[in-house]
Formats: sequence, structure tokens, C-alpha cells
Amino acid sequence: MKWTRVKLLVAGGAVAAALAVAAIGYYLFIFGVRPGPPFIKALQSGQVRQEEVTQIEVLRFTPIYGWPFRESDYSKMQRVAISDRGEIDRILSALRTNSSFGIQPRNHPGTLHWGILRIELQSGQHCYLYYQVERDQTGDFVSVDANSIGSSNPNGGKYYESAALVSLLRRDDPWFTEQ
Repeated sequence: MKWTRVKLLVAGGAVAAALAVAAIGYYLFIFGVRPGPPFIKALQSGQVRQEEVTQIEVLRFTPIYGWPFRESDYSKMQRVAISDRGEIDRILSALRTNSSFGIQPRNHPGTLHWGILRIELQSGQHCYLYYQVERDQTGDFVSVDANSIGSSNPNGGKYYESAALVSLLRRDDPWFTEQ
């Protein structure tokens, strides 16, 4: 009888552990991820036109606290709006024409700055682009994890790089100071 109780306790613990792992996996990889192409791909393919973007916000991100996952997390972040149509078009043009998909070979780049762009669309939808300004022996570049429209989970983003975005972020991100 004693061994039966031990077996039940072990089985119960295994079930509880499996449920905990499933919940953590759901939160990290499924929660907040919406189907669809990443924003940059949608922009490059014409699924999203530049004219559909009404505003871009730069959200201040501090890596100590980790990337936000929920809309309530994003709403607490400091932000500055870019509403000038010319500046919006310059940023979108850099994303559309000067962003390459995937990780490029680099020799130990160092991160200078982190941030998030919130892209607002006429439809009322939005998406997030998580960026890091980095530097290696060839110069500065921006790595971007681009989410699909409506996604809030940074783990669902696809990786792009753009050197052209560095100068725009220097001008538009008030928290990006030269290193």
C-alpha cells in the first residue's frame, strides 16, 4: 500500500510538471502570436502600402526587464510619436528597400541600443518591431525582429538587418545616445 501512494505522488508530480512546462511554452511561443507575414515582408511584397501607416511610435526599452508580451506591458512604456509624413516614409522606405532577411555573417557585434517601433495602420491595427542598434568591424547596423500585424509576442518575430535605419533612429529615438 505504501508503494502505491509513492507511485501516485510521483505520477501527480509528473503531471503537474508537464502542465507547468506546457503553460510556459504556450506563454513564450504561442500567446500573442498572430498568423501572417512579418511586417517588413508585408511591406516589401506590397501587402501593406506605405500610405496605410498613419503613425510610428518609438517605445523606450530597457533590456533589464525583458521584452514585453502583453498590450498592457507596452502601454506602460515611455514613447514618442513620429507623425511627420516625410519621416514616416523615410523609415518605411528604409525597412522596405534596405532590409535583408536573416542573420548576416558578423564578427562579434556589440549592442549600442535597444528599442521598439510601434507601427499604426489606418485599419486600427498595429505591429511591433523590436530593434537593436549594433556595431561590428564594418560599422553600425540595426537588427530587427519584425512581428506580424496584431502580434505582441517578441518570440514570433522574424530577423532582418538594415544599415540604413541607423541614421533614422539616431534622429527619431530620443533615448539613443552615441556610444
